[in-house]
Amino acid sequence: MAYLLLSLDKFLAPKGFTLLPQKQQFRKALGQGSFQNIVVSLSAYPDTVLISFHLGSRLAAVESLIQQFTQHLPDFKAEANTVLTEQGRLLGQPYLRHKAKDLAQLQEISLDFQDFMDKKGFAFLAQCTTLDSLEALINTQAEQPHPYFYNAYYRAIKGLVLARLAFRPDFEDLYQAYATQLQKLHSPAFQSENLEKLARFLRFFSFN
Repeated sequence: MAYLLLSLDKFLAPKGFTLLPQKQQFRKALGQGSFQNIVVSLSAYPDTVLISFHLGSRLAAVESLIQQFTQHLPDFKAEANTVLTEQGRLLGQPYLRHKAKDLAQLQEISLDFQDFMDKKGFAFLAQCTTLDSLEALINTQAEQPHPYFYNAYYRAIKGLVLARLAFRPDFEDLYQAYATQLQKLHSPAFQSENLEKLARFLRFFSFN
């Protein structure tokens, strides 16, 4: 694992990312609590290691508004991503895991990931960094499950906040789409109640 992190650090550091070994991630600060990050996850077995990569972005303006509607522990609220998804989902391979049994395979995984970042990863992170592009990414086809979100409730509350920050004129339609989706998924009642509370709050909240 140490080799992989150090190898990727040489690639990512010139692009503004800092290695945070204790968090097993690389982070690029964007100011005022916002950041991009790349998380490296592994599962160790006796003869092999499974590795996956997650790409994400935190927009502090969004996260500060939804804290009371999430279940993040207080110590982790400053760490919460607005969007975080696996490399495999970006490639249309949601169960992608890289397997490494020796140093040579770790080297290959590192080079493959660097190639992925150049071709797709950095563009995705850029899309997740600006308010308007992230709003479009999350709220497109709100009535359908989102390929990058595991949790429909978190997508809904983040999507609604982004819609208000972007002054979307169809905010009410968007709220109804998310409320209907949660009902269809038989989500816990408190999630629908929280979504309604958030929508009520956002209708009268001034961002000026």
